[in-house]
Amino acid sequence: FVHLIVVNSIVIVPSSSTTYNVTVAKDGSGHFRTISEAVLGAPTNGNNAYFINIKPGVYEEYVSIPEEKPFLALIGSGADKTKITGNRSDRNGFGIKESATLECPILMLCFADVMGEHFILQDITVENSTGPGTQAVALFCRADKAIFYKCKITGYQDTLFADKTRQFYRECDIYGTVDFIFGDARAIFQNCNLFARDTGAVFTAHSRDM
Repeated sequence: FVHLIVVNSIVIVPSSSTTYNVTVAKDGSGHFRTISEAVLGAPTNGNNAYFINIKPGVYEEYVSIPEEKPFLALIGSGADKTKITGNRSDRNGFGIKESATLECPILMLCFADVMGEHFILQDITVENSTGPGTQAVALFCRADKAIFYKCKITGYQDTLFADKTRQFYRECDIYGTVDFIFGDARAIFQNCNLFARDTGAVFTAHSRDM
């Protein structure tokens, strides 16, 4: 196990010896075929870690982690093998939050939306494939004490919306163009790689002072 210290909390990130509660596989060899089904099947208001193993594949779905599903860990097979992807944007009528591929808290099954506390995402790519020229979020997170480990978060404008609370990103690759990491979270990016797809892009520090 790898211990990560995040804002006065010690969180355990799964290793290869982890025993998973359920497995997601597109070919039907697991407990579920979609990530969303596995999330909905997780315990409500639990207080123990619940590990969801996600087999290799491209999962074209919008995943939302509800507030009442804390301590979830979505563990892929490597960021180059397991991908969650979508293409919602303001160009086709979705707001910034609603365009996300993975989302926490639950708003809509956008791409990624994360709300449940102590959420872990590991070895997975989260993508908004819309392309340049429009606001399109890959990951929207306001879950407190959320951890993203060895993940890829890819998009163009507004890739990562770190909205609120305390968040920790370690050994992640984040791709984008305009404002591709934004929000009001107290976030730490440790040993992460930031890739500006636009040669004219600049990196600036957050303006908050605490």
